[in-house]
Amino acid sequence: MNYIIKMIRAIEGNVDITNEAWYEIVNYYSITQLILRSHAGRTIFAIPINQCEETADTYEFSQSCTGYNAAMYSLKKSDLVSVSAEYCEAANSLIMKCELNSGVELCLFVVNESFMGKQLSDFREMDIYNLHDFMEEVINNENEFCCVSVRVTDIYGLDIKLNPKRVYVNTLEDDWKLHISDDFNTFEVPIVDDPPVNEFYIKEEKEKSKQIIVKPYGQPFMEISLLFFKK
Repeated sequence: MNYIIKMIRAIEGNVDITNEAWYEIVNYYSITQLILRSHAGRTIFAIPINQCEETADTYEFSQSCTGYNAAMYSLKKSDLVSVSAEYCEAANSLIMKCELNSGVELCLFVVNESFMGKQLSDFREMDIYNLHDFMEEVINNENEFCCVSVRVTDIYGLDIKLNPKRVYVNTLEDDWKLHISDDFNTFEVPIVDDPPVNEFYIKEEKEKSKQIIVKPYGQPFMEISLLFFKK
């Protein structure tokens, strides 16, 4: 079930929802707009996020695949007074409002699109070395697979489709890159050996096809989908 609709039904049924469940919804969708407002309604701070992690004392809101950077917000549990939510049909978004004991309001606008939990349910994680080895086998014709299509998308409307001639992990420099090119275009993104910073997923169909999804370093809202068929 769509996670937002599930939460709305819980609200309508007067079901108690824990703070943890509210914030976990951030991890299910591609983008959430986090806005911190003063008691007068003035915007103090605003960032797009797609990740929430709970610690003993805080909820950490951030962007995936970026490592340590300024694009994050830490909410202390002791500062939280109450949480309320409503669904905005016009914006197709769930709006969560968190009242803090300082009088400041934390708003989370969760856009009801790209349900990540469902999208990746048939995939398993892989690491950068599995990706590198598989692509080396493709280049050297050792596994009978070839890359038939590549699609690069992000939440801002980028949508690039390629019929690639070359797909491999470029290891000639210290910073590894995923290289994708055809006869006219070349596309490279950095990838690193750090699971929290890079995300790689693979789905296999009875050894006939493989679909690999790469979420590259430094691009928290980008996704690269590569489809391989057996020759």
